[in-house]
Parts: sequence; structure tokens; C-alpha cells
Amino acid sequence: MADILVFEGVTKRYDGAETAVMALEDVSFSARAGETVAVMGPSGCGKSTLLHLAGAIDRPTSGRVLIDSRPTEAMRDAELTRLRRRRIGFVFQFFHLLPTLTVEENIALPLLLAGGPADDRGARARELVERLGLSARARHRPHQLSGGEQQRVAIGRALAPRPAIILADEPTGNLDSATGRSILDLLAALPKSDGVTLLLATHDREAASRADRILHLKDGRLQPAD
Repeated sequence: MADILVFEGVTKRYDGAETAVMALEDVSFSARAGETVAVMGPSGCGKSTLLHLAGAIDRPTSGRVLIDSRPTEAMRDAELTRLRRRRIGFVFQFFHLLPTLTVEENIALPLLLAGGPADDRGARARELVERLGLSARARHRPHQLSGGEQQRVAIGRALAPRPAIILADEPTGNLDSATGRSILDLLAALPKSDGVTLLLATHDREAASRADRILHLKDGRLQPAD
């Protein structure tokens, strides 16, 4: 299968008032369509920065990030916004659901932002609500849900536009172990069920063990495979 995500010698530096912080340095890897890649390393090693670059939220200081063979650094802001809305889904540790929206509305939000027809948005959201076992919660708001239910809503939101890439940043870090395993089961099934590429940032070895490959980051640099 073709590489859908490619990092070529990517460096990301943040220039502060007194000193520069090297978040990533000369990182190169690729991920194929339908592949699960875990990125492991301690807090502060650059995992979240890597996901931000993979999700076109940020641009590299040097090197290239290619999504669908297109270099993100060459895109204008409007192009990057369209790319994120249509091709990339995000799942975060702390869910980031909108508190005033219901479960169904939170899941449909990316489709609303993309300007899809209302009937299509509603049908897709209802499909995902049922698939994720949230039918009894469809009209509930986030504060009425458990942590595991909130993360399922976040996964539904990420899946709503039928993205090519799902980026999951410590998706079980705010959950108990049993709930975390159920969320991992759900995420691990997505490459086969939905054909997505899953990039999972984690410090959890059990979570990483679900991946096809594991990348190890230390101080912003990829480490040689064991």
C-alpha cells in the first residue's frame, strides 16, 4: 500500500526569549494506508509535537511532512484547514468535547464545519452513535457521560468525515485500566474496519503492543529499533 504520511528529516524548534527548545530533530518515517504506528517515549520527548505536525496543526522548522504525497509546508492556511477537516481525525487524552452540544451534535461537528448537507450530517452522526454503543446517550451532554463514553464520542467525532488518518494522543491516559482497554480495542479495529492509518502516541506498552510498528522517541530523536 502507498505511504499516506511521510516525515523527511523533520526538525521542529521553538524559539524562546532566552533559549531555543528542540522538540524534534531530524525525524524520518512513513506510515502506509491501513497501518497502525505507535510512538512511544516519556513525557516531553516530542510525541505530541510529532502528532501536531502529522495533523497539519503545525509546520516543521526544517524537513518535510507529506500527507497524501503533498508537502504541508507548501500549503496555505486555508488548504491546511481543509486537509484537517477532510482527511485527519483527532482523539485527545482529555476528549475536548463541546459542553453545550449533545453526543450526536459533537459527533456531527466536523461535518457541520465542512459544510455538508444537514441530512447527511445527521445520518452519519446517528450511524456512529449506534455503532459506538451510545444510542441511549445520543441526547446527553458531555458532563452526563462517563470518561469512557466521552472518549467514544471523541472517536465518533474523529471518524465522522471518514478521514484517512486518525491521530490519537494518549487516548487512554485519562481512563481507568478496564475502560482504557475497551478504548484500545475500538481504536485497534479502525484500520481494518475503516481503512484508516492510526498514529498512536503513548507511554503505555500495552497500548503500543496493538500497533504494527513502534517508533521510540527520546529527546526529540527517533531511536534505533531493538
